[in-house]
Amino acid sequence: MNSIHLLRILCLSLPISCIGCKSQQHEAEATKRTSPEISLVAPPEEITEDPGDLYYQAYLLTREASNTQERDQALQKLQESLDRFQAIKRKFPHWKPQMVEGRIGFTTKQIAKLKQTE
Repeated sequence: MNSIHLLRILCLSLPISCIGCKSQQHEAEATKRTSPEISLVAPPEEITEDPGDLYYQAYLLTREASNTQERDQALQKLQESLDRFQAIKRKFPHWKPQMVEGRIGFTTKQIAKLKQTE
């Protein structure tokens, strides 16, 4: 099969008319085709979050909390960070468990330390 033939097959399999193709025959064939649609985009349920990105976001919240002068703001950021680390542990139990558990422990200690200063 040559590349033009493959392109025509692809063109006919798409649910829209062939882009750049002026042939009304292609458009008519594309609209009356009966084969199932081919999706080139993953359905939302198959798109997963990256635990590394989530971890980094939670880590940045911890850093922001340490740089915050306002105690209540720092406590809020630490709690949000802890919630995110725990979500990572729940959603991705096999992703670097020692590292996540270490951050959970560290953040919990920081929260306790701030609460003692009340």
